[in-house]
Amino acid sequence: MTLFHYLPDFSMLAIIANRMFKQILPRKKNTSVLPELGDQLIPPGSASDVFNGFVTSPGNAHGLQLKIHHDAVSGVSCHWLTAKKFEGYPQALHGGISFAILDELLAYAVFDRFRTFAVTLSSKTQFFSRIRVGEEVRANAVVTRKFWRFINVEGKIYNSRGRVVVSMKSTFYMPTKKEFKKILDLSIMPSEALPYCGTD
Repeated sequence: MTLFHYLPDFSMLAIIANRMFKQILPRKKNTSVLPELGDQLIPPGSASDVFNGFVTSPGNAHGLQLKIHHDAVSGVSCHWLTAKKFEGYPQALHGGISFAILDELLAYAVFDRFRTFAVTLSSKTQFFSRIRVGEEVRANAVVTRKFWRFINVEGKIYNSRGRVVVSMKSTFYMPTKKEFKKILDLSIMPSEALPYCGTD
């Protein structure tokens, strides 16, 4: 029996991992430091024509075309100017866009730390205030804990006044190479990305 054949088993592992996180690792103090861009983070293969991701691919005309950077202090970060085409309520950014930004940013934080692609297992998102259309936002994500192949990551979006408007806490899973082949057709992946598709 493999991990991805039975999703309930996979979910149970996530629950157990989260309980273990709470028992064996102390929580970090909640200190907010505004994101400060360092050099750009470009995972191997992500600049190829194969990738057309909604959040970060520069060739996706309908996407966000977000550039993610190492953060000068900790983790990864980005700046992004909101646009009307991503509007939810009038003059407000759609909440799904905020979720997409943070989910991608958290995944990049895992890649930056462990040099492997990971998959989102669960997420908890809190929305504190609207994000205005035409406003520049900043976001940051940091890895907070690791247990076996499970990684806890936290991220925040800040508005132009430096206030947290959205926060996300997620658990990611780092698949083995065998498991990754079941998730994705690796024959279409750029060769430079293959070493990062799953752990040994």
